[in-house]
Amino acid sequence: MDHDPFDDSSFHESVIGDTSETSDAYPAARSSTASLIPNSPGFEHDELTRRFSDIANKLGSEWQRLALNLGLVKKDIDQFMNEHPRHLMLQAYTMLSFWYEKEGKSASKDALVRGLQESELNSIAELLEV
Repeated sequence: MDHDPFDDSSFHESVIGDTSETSDAYPAARSSTASLIPNSPGFEHDELTRRFSDIANKLGSEWQRLALNLGLVKKDIDQFMNEHPRHLMLQAYTMLSFWYEKEGKSASKDALVRGLQESELNSIAELLEV
């Protein structure tokens, strides 16, 4: 395959913009938004995180339901919405990255697939099962 549809190498430049903002809502999981952004110092990619931008793009407003099924709370959801008030994809991407950092080794492809299925987002879950 010549082109990986889950490659998010250009995500930072095309969508994120300024990553200097910080948040008090979840300081234990990360010190700044930049640590959750691909191509920025401190962000470590693995097979799952490389798919986050594609998943976030497909989630739309359903990302909030997924967040709750992944164990995040309304305060987290509100923070993501406040950080990126006009950008659903970035809200979803930040949520996925936060969940990944928060859960540590428990943040697996299987855990995300379960969350997607519990959220009745089976078509997105199937993308991860390929």
